[in-house]
Amino acid sequence: MKKLGIVLLIIIFVVILAKIMINFRINSSKEFNVYQTDDIIIREIYQTNWNFGGIAENISQNEFETVSIKITQYDSDGNTLGFYTDNVSNLKPGETWEFKITKYKEMTRYEIEINTY
Repeated sequence: MKKLGIVLLIIIFVVILAKIMINFRINSSKEFNVYQTDDIIIREIYQTNWNFGGIAENISQNEFETVSIKITQYDSDGNTLGFYTDNVSNLKPGETWEFKITKYKEMTRYEIEINTY
């Protein structure tokens, strides 16, 4: 019975440690490069194993019917893997939007494109 208790404690410890390491990896992959057009600024981008995310803000005086963020992804040889986009409708001046875009597993480099309509 005592051995079972020790095994359970070890399992719980390993699970907690794994969660801490996952959170650290996600938090440590934040980038603070600013991507900006005259109208939209992306102040922070993060990556997980499965997606990109970030906060975009309308810094203009215009309301946009649609704002689109497109991330084109490349492999280590420079080949285009593809792209994904996320859109928001009716983004008013000063409003922020949290976007999320799927990430290719093989991606080693990416480019961001911001469009407003």
